[in-house]
Amino acid sequence: AANVRLVAQGAGIIGDPAFVPGLITIMGVTDLARIAAESFCTIIGVNLADEKLEAEPPVPMNEDDEALTDPDEFLPWPDASRVSAWWDQNQARYKSGTRYLLGKPVTPEQLQSVLRHGNQQLRYGAALELSMLHSSVPLFNITAPAQRQIELLSRLS
Repeated sequence: AANVRLVAQGAGIIGDPAFVPGLITIMGVTDLARIAAESFCTIIGVNLADEKLEAEPPVPMNEDDEALTDPDEFLPWPDASRVSAWWDQNQARYKSGTRYLLGKPVTPEQLQSVLRHGNQQLRYGAALELSMLHSSVPLFNITAPAQRQIELLSRLS
């Protein structure tokens, strides 16, 4: 399971929609469902709640299950069958072999958009990617105060 978790996370980092069918399969595994869904959403740019692709969380087997540390605690539960049906209807919009981030091909413009509007984790990935694309661009400091980040982003445009 540890390797499958890493595979699911890696698929989201790579961003190729060719990984989506495998991610949907992993969504059927309770312990890995949310991390697979997160990678799916990172690639495709879908919000599970907005598209009504969420499921109710499973009921814990016993009280000890609730006490365990859950690394995916704040991620939504996917409904794998609804995600699969959504994918069947929408997969033609995505080209295998192309890297996507939030539903759009990875370009400097898309990375800058994610730096402006993404959550902290996505912003970190966009900052790394942008720095790798342009070796002369230093790593964007996503931990800087907000006003400083706004100033730095205005220089990227």
